[in-house]
Amino acid sequence: MAKRNYLGLTNLILGRIKQSAVADMTTLTAGSHSDLISEYINDAQNVLMIEDNWYTLITEREIASGTSGTLAVASDFDKSLVLVDKTNKKYLVEGLSRDFLMGDAGRDDTGPPTRFSAEGTNYRFDTIPTTSVTLTDVYWKQPTSLSANTDSSDLPLICEPLIIKWVESEIFAYVGNTVKSELALRRYNTLLPKAMDKNQEIVDRMIIVDSESFDDHFDSRTRIQTPIS
Repeated sequence: MAKRNYLGLTNLILGRIKQSAVADMTTLTAGSHSDLISEYINDAQNVLMIEDNWYTLITEREIASGTSGTLAVASDFDKSLVLVDKTNKKYLVEGLSRDFLMGDAGRDDTGPPTRFSAEGTNYRFDTIPTTSVTLTDVYWKQPTSLSANTDSSDLPLICEPLIIKWVESEIFAYVGNTVKSELALRRYNTLLPKAMDKNQEIVDRMIIVDSESFDDHFDSRTRIQTPIS
């Protein structure tokens, strides 16, 4: 079963509140039921992002570290998974900015970084690179907001029933049907643990800890693989 697109999700929920379907998500009337539902769908994605580390949100980029001691995270960054110094073939260990600053108050330690911290919109390194190194940055991203008719959620298919029930709860509350709103929310809360359990199974099969060393830097390492269907 394929995921419904933005238009399909909106029309599905419009039907459940006995409203007419729409043909184009870019021409919705402000304040209409369809407009509210379109906003609720994107709100639901943001709510679900907080609930779990969904496997379809794992992404990566390759980027140069620069020589400033900090590096801007990706624009869609949510949380870090793995940061690899490809130049020196070492995994960077995630630590705390406080520890880096307390250990090097003058910020004058230089050399290839061995630790990093996610600090707002930046990564901070424990040392300041004297030469830029190539980094592979693997992280959980934020789901992209839906806008076009054919857009589909970055969240996995297992989240679609959750999106629908969360939006139903919101729109039924808006139209004054508190009973159906509460029932939809209860169903959301019933489905959520099942979806999270399934997601964890897949994440566990993607993130494998083995005994293979990586250039003698660690005795064990984490590597990312394509999920097994």
